[in-house]
Amino acid sequence: MRNAPPRSPVLGVSALLALAALVAGSTPASAKDATVGPVARHAEAVEVAPGLEHRLLIVHPVLARQAPANAAETVRLGGTASPDLLAFGHMEKSAKQRADVVSFTPEPTVLLTGDVVRTETADYAVSKDTVVPGTNPSQVPLVRISKEVDADPKYAEPAMLGPVLPSALRYAMLLDVPGPGLRDLAERWATDVRSVTPRRSPAELGTAELIAKRVSDYRHSFAALPKPAADREIVGCAILVDGALAIFETFGSGKMFAEAWPKLLEGAATEAAVEEVRLNLLGSDLADPADPDRFLTELKRKLLDVFGARTKETDVLEEGREFTLALDGAAARALVLGEDRVVHFVLVTDPAHRADKAPGEGFDPLAAARKARPTEEEKRLLDRRNGGQPVPAPADPPPAPK
Repeated sequence: MRNAPPRSPVLGVSALLALAALVAGSTPASAKDATVGPVARHAEAVEVAPGLEHRLLIVHPVLARQAPANAAETVRLGGTASPDLLAFGHMEKSAKQRADVVSFTPEPTVLLTGDVVRTETADYAVSKDTVVPGTNPSQVPLVRISKEVDADPKYAEPAMLGPVLPSALRYAMLLDVPGPGLRDLAERWATDVRSVTPRRSPAELGTAELIAKRVSDYRHSFAALPKPAADREIVGCAILVDGALAIFETFGSGKMFAEAWPKLLEGAATEAAVEEVRLNLLGSDLADPADPDRFLTELKRKLLDVFGARTKETDVLEEGREFTLALDGAAARALVLGEDRVVHFVLVTDPAHRADKAPGEGFDPLAAARKARPTEEEKRLLDRRNGGQPVPAPADPPPAPK
């Protein structure tokens, strides 16, 4: 795998500061202003660096200047905690299911929307950001995302699987889609990859025989992110599927992101492989990396939307808040502890409208030819470069396993 050539970040601090006033209509307000408060101020420190492209998946490392966190500010991610540090107790069987959870660490532990909990009979996803303060028990809201199966003694105690959901399913969760609708969506994904597991769970999509090899290829290609500059640390990533922004996610520190990255990559690789099944691309080799800068217009616009977004604030603890952002064609959520410490921020675009994007400023024939859905302008340019011959269709997928 080749790294993209080094260049200046495409979205710098000064650019965000200058354009924020145009988007929000005024200079960003103080942290106490919920409209452009902690989340927007966090975005002011974000730069999007050159990324890496494969046919349907581009991962951009996100670099942010971060002061070293004090020990008292340490936060753990429940989705990556070892089983002996996080325990689940009684699970309520009601319309809005909840489970008791306790952390055996003195630091706060956060469970994020989309984190998966597996029990002996079904898989559940965390439906709201939850903070477990030290060793005090809390209740985490859950929604079932799989079929009910016979009890499995392997999971006599619930186990945390982490944020393994593809971004399209996480988008549904950010919109608070009810359980039946979420399960119907998960069932369609399982059908697309011909999953044969009894649970038909989104957490098992990447193991389906049809796409397991492709998911492994993506996992291998993107297992290591490019190293940041000496004075920066990688705190998140932006993932594009077929050139359209799928998800943008950052964490409060490089350590938290490094812990979450394997799970995030699993979801991204699974989503890319599913899209290749749908677009008859699974039989083609992964493309070599290419310059992805032409794809960043939408990402920059979405980030700037954060400055002018309407927010809905919900307390998650006495010292914590969850911000839900109302954005055009996207859903976003931020978990803020203390006055303005953003522990986690996620923005997911509407899967149904990811293809509704403006063409890039430049034209790279090699990169455009790799796209599953070139824009109309790119198709015309490619046709002319091919002597008027249409671009050949992608190869058919391999036959289904028997």
